[in-house]
Amino acid sequence: MTSTQLQRTVRVLGSVVAIVFGIVTILAGSRVLLGTDPGYVVFRPLLIYNTVMGALYVAAGVTIWSSAQRGKHAAAAIFTLNLLVLIGIAIAYRTGDAVAIDSVQAMTLRTAVWLAIFLSVAWRMRVPAAIGRTALVALMVGSAASCTNKQEATPATMEQSAQAVMPAHGSPPLDPDERTALILPAMGRHLVLSEMRVMLTSVQEFVAAAARGDTAAMRTAATASGVAAARDLDPAMQQRLPAEFLRLGMSTHTAWDSLALDVASGSTTNQALARLGVIMSNCVACHEQFRIAIEP
Repeated sequence: MTSTQLQRTVRVLGSVVAIVFGIVTILAGSRVLLGTDPGYVVFRPLLIYNTVMGALYVAAGVTIWSSAQRGKHAAAAIFTLNLLVLIGIAIAYRTGDAVAIDSVQAMTLRTAVWLAIFLSVAWRMRVPAAIGRTALVALMVGSAASCTNKQEATPATMEQSAQAVMPAHGSPPLDPDERTALILPAMGRHLVLSEMRVMLTSVQEFVAAAARGDTAAMRTAATASGVAAARDLDPAMQQRLPAEFLRLGMSTHTAWDSLALDVASGSTTNQALARLGVIMSNCVACHEQFRIAIEP
């Protein structure tokens, strides 16, 4: 294998890793946004950031595949963003309890993966070696920040923490979730969540089709979550949902139809994925504002 062939092989592998990593990030983040309990305290701004970044990971992977130069810049930008976020949450972890150690470890992994992708794309592209060394040192500093000056969780400190968050005697426990509650019967909850799962499936199928370059499958995935998917909503159920929730939902369905038309009219994969990122911002806004509660 020649040097050029080896360089291209490494770049293609970096592209595949970026795309797969993006899809996994989107699916994992979306599941938690839809209500799956990850088993630790979730810092919602970080969850939203990572879910949106998943779409950018996929777009960057496609860019790396098509152009080493543009892919290098995309990977460097994502690595830098992730590193800054890692440093921020590491500081937050050291100074309080808003961020779980699991979040710091996961962010360290994401940052390390994108450092590796950047180095694989930049390999033999005359990138100064000092850049790679500096980035590695910065990653190590960010990781170490989460491991120092943080009190170990002994039984005594765990008891103190529990006492700090326990409500005063006789007071009802405070609900930490301050989002607007949609009070629905069990069947209503099922219908709303089913519609959300359809959209989540569209995201997964659209991204997978984009990675293959299958525009027909991209259109099919987008159309599945278009306005037609919302036509069967019970009018009585609509009356129980806030106007802003309905507005976000319908604008998202309309955006899916628009995305399908864009793909049919010849939009590039990067353009289509950018539009998908905008659609996902609607999903994030909705989950940030509303939650579903079962009617007593």
